[in-house]
Amino acid sequence: MNQLLSIDEWPARNWIGLGFFLLLFLIAVSDLAMRLAFLWFGATTGPSAPPRISELSFVEFQQVQTDEVVKTQDLSDQIIEKDALTEESRVNWNNAADPAFDFDQRYDASLEVNVSRNDYPAAARRSSIGTVTARVELYIDKTGRIRDLKVKEIRSPGNAHKPFEQDFIAALRRLYLQKARLRSAPYQNNGQPVDFRWTTVISFTLD
Repeated sequence: MNQLLSIDEWPARNWIGLGFFLLLFLIAVSDLAMRLAFLWFGATTGPSAPPRISELSFVEFQQVQTDEVVKTQDLSDQIIEKDALTEESRVNWNNAADPAFDFDQRYDASLEVNVSRNDYPAAARRSSIGTVTARVELYIDKTGRIRDLKVKEIRSPGNAHKPFEQDFIAALRRLYLQKARLRSAPYQNNGQPVDFRWTTVISFTLD
């Protein structure tokens, strides 16, 4: 003979079942609320923009202008030329390969730069500050054209060049961007010429 359940046992089982279904209901409602919140706030705010990385260099000569500007001023019989980068010469230094880190080949860029007495800034020449040496990094494209440069360091005895530093920077830009050329073949990666960077040293003398 089956034993009948007492009337006191039913409330406990009913509460267990009710609690189980209530838990499922709360889980479903919470999931739905999270999805709606994600869709709402995601649509209004949008994805965050990636951080912009800027590169600092010793000389700030990377500002681009739409036209090439050449200005001349007569200051004590001295003509100072001021060059500005054009849209065509704008480059992305992050895209330039560095042959120094290529251990599969030994690349040496041969540059032709003829420095004359006229390239020595006139004001510095009158002050007789002596030999001035500069270390520059060049951006050379895959055709062998020098597209841009960064002046990394300028040295002279006793830092006598300091009052004329901008004049020497302008002279360096004229020398490399207008007169210098790559005599050797451009650097190659996997058999193909690519844009690359190259560091070199040049001296201004009064001899």
